[in-house]
This record gives sequence, structure tokens and C-alpha cells, in this order.
Amino acid sequence: IGAYRVNASSALFFCVMATISGIFDVISCVLYFQHSKYKLFDPKASSLALLAQVVFLTSPIALFMAAIVSYAIFTDCRDHNMELRPFFGSPGFDYGLGGFEGLAQQPIYSQPTPARQQAVPVPFSGQGLRLDGTVIPPASGNTAAQPVTATGGGGGAAAC
Repeated sequence: IGAYRVNASSALFFCVMATISGIFDVISCVLYFQHSKYKLFDPKASSLALLAQVVFLTSPIALFMAAIVSYAIFTDCRDHNMELRPFFGSPGFDYGLGGFEGLAQQPIYSQPTPARQQAVPVPFSGQGLRLDGTVIPPASGNTAAQPVTATGGGGGAAAC
């Protein structure tokens, strides 16, 4: 699922961004055709110029169509939100849909059994290993980190 969930507000955000980008593409299209030496689909234009004209014409159209579709998705989700309400309270059907995690009933296993409890990991508590697999000896009496060099001690030049 990932860190961010897809919801209807994402469709509205995309609609706004596609509309803004479409407006700038229309301005870019107008400026291109005003300053181009070829007219629209001029037979004397090269194939690269014709391709650029097609891209300049279809880009704002595609963005405005995408904005319309995403707004339709947003309004559909907004208008039919209440149809999904019976599923929010049912155990097994609440997958965090729409961000209404608080509406779900108590989980099936409210108290974890001792077999299901896991130990909490303590950071920086394991045995240190070097890249070659040898064990790093613990520091004697000093808890500060000792720099490790190629000679194995705390001084001298490091060989890289």
C-alpha cells in the first residue's frame, strides 16, 4: 500500500494541477505559433516542426481532459461516500478506506496473547562486525567510540 493512500482529495489536487498546467500549455502554444516561421500544418514545414505543432496542440487538450476525468472521480467519490458507510464498521472490511480508521469497531484480538508479543528491539545493542566479518572487540572501560583504521587500532593513517 505504501506510506500515502490514494483518496478523493488526490483526484481534486490532480484536477487543479492539470488545469494550471493546461493553462500554461495554452499560453506556450499561442506563443509558439506567433513566433514560428511556419503556419499550422504548413506543407513546407519539416517533419520535426510538424511533430512540435502536434505536441503543442494535443498537450493542453490532454491535460484539460485529464482534469475533467479526475474531477468526475472526485465528485463521484464525494457524492457516493455514504454508500460505503456500512463497510466501515464491519470487522474484516475496514481497510482504512477514506481515512476513517476511527470508525472501525474494536479489533478481533483486543489483547495480544503472550505467544504473539514480540520483543522490542533495543537500538545499538548488537555485536559489531567489520566488513570482512571479524568481530569488533568491545572498548575497555571507555564507552566512547574508538576510530578503527586499517591497522586495527585507534591511531595511524587509514588505508582506503
